[in-house]
Amino acid sequence: MTTILIVEDDPDIAELLSIYINNEGYQAIIATRVQEALQLFRQHAPDLLLCDIMLPDGDGMELSARVRQQSDLPIILISSNRESGQVLTGFEIGGDDYITKPFDPDIVMARIKAQLRRHSQRNDPAAAERSSPDKFFPSINCTIKSGDWTAGATAAPSWCIFTSCAKCR
Repeated sequence: MTTILIVEDDPDIAELLSIYINNEGYQAIIATRVQEALQLFRQHAPDLLLCDIMLPDGDGMELSARVRQQSDLPIILISSNRESGQVLTGFEIGGDDYITKPFDPDIVMARIKAQLRRHSQRNDPAAAERSSPDKFFPSINCTIKSGDWTAGATAAPSWCIFTSCAKCR
């Protein structure tokens, strides 16, 4: 079962996220402090870290950086701080996404699912091949002629802008 470690000191927010995560069929585990989060990270080897930045016993950014040194799991940072410098720092330390409070839990779930999907494709070449755009949009080679002028083009049929191309009609 996919496990998501929620690091959030606000019990209402942690419970809300946990309910949404569990309802999607994932296992949510909650830590309210940095040390507890590190312990749960070692015990459970979660598939994704959802981490608040402001914690009572430390900095969620530092926690995320420590986790990033040990794992390539997706990290989504949560904060009420919307300043671009803070958001950029979150990405620089290894965060994969940054969500600001207040948030819509449905959007958080969509972002969690997207990160998990990308992570599984990165670690499973067969999954990446199955979802490759080339599988759904094979390219074609076209030759476009206009008077004495000739040009070659490669495009997916649905994206070809040369409507006079016989292969694309």
